[in-house]
Amino acid sequence: MDRNLRDILLQNLLFRETTSPGDHFEGLDLSDLSLVGKDFAGINFRNAVFRRTDLTGADLSGAVLTGADLSGSKLHLARLEGADLRNAVLRESSLMETSFRDALLWQADLTEADLWRADLENAMLMDAVLNKTCLSEANLRHANLGDADLTGANLSDADLRQALLAGACLKEADLREANLEEATLQGANLAGADLQHSILAGADLQGAILTEADLWRASLLDADLQASVLQRAVLMDAELGRAVLWKADLSGADLTGAGLRYAVLQNASLENATLLHADLTGAKLQKAEGLRFRQLAEARSLYRAEFDPAIAFLLQTRLPRLFQKKYFSS
Repeated sequence: MDRNLRDILLQNLLFRETTSPGDHFEGLDLSDLSLVGKDFAGINFRNAVFRRTDLTGADLSGAVLTGADLSGSKLHLARLEGADLRNAVLRESSLMETSFRDALLWQADLTEADLWRADLENAMLMDAVLNKTCLSEANLRHANLGDADLTGANLSDADLRQALLAGACLKEADLREANLEEATLQGANLAGADLQHSILAGADLQGAILTEADLWRASLLDADLQASVLQRAVLMDAELGRAVLWKADLSGADLTGAGLRYAVLQNASLENATLLHADLTGAKLQKAEGLRFRQLAEARSLYRAEFDPAIAFLLQTRLPRLFQKKYFSS
């Protein structure tokens, strides 16, 4: 941009008492400025540069920021409701408690940004890059994170109820105590993720990869885990009641103390899985692969569990106590 034109636009922006929605400041370089509390609602900042700019408490609701560079900027408590941030760069930006409700962040780069307690309800983050991004305690209800890259992201205590995460990469992500109730995670990659105490009740995890994920004491009641990969996953004391694990790969998984009441495990792979004190009351285990007598002998309860006829006869003959109602955990 011509320097004289830039100066004119900059003076117009900074020294005019008010700006109007629809004003155009495309490509303007506003790096290293203090724009604290400014009202830029509805302004067109397409391809503008805000590197290291302080926009604390600024109102950018409805603003057009497509392709804008906000790397290292400060937007603490700023308002960006309904803003268009497609392809924007917000790497290492401070976005704590910022509101992005209904914002468009498709293909935005938020690598290592700090979005602690940010409000992203209904935000569109498809194909966004959120590597090592802090989203702890953030509100992501109904947000669309389809195919987003959240490798190593911190989502502890985040609200992801009914969020769309199909195809998202969450490898090594921190999801401790996150609420993912009824979230869609079809085909998502959660290998090595920390999901301790998380809530995944009613979540759709069909075909998801959870290899070596830590789901200690996680709630997966009524979750759909068909054809998911849970190799060597930690599911100690996890609640999987009525979960669908048809054709799931649980080889080497630790299900010590897990609640699997009325879970569907037909055609699942349980080779070398640990079932110590697991509650398999009413579970369906027909055609389960790699399941051994010694594994089931360690279970807490097999009351009303369903097996292939040959296995059922052997178990009832040699382990009758596990089929008695007194072992049924209420």
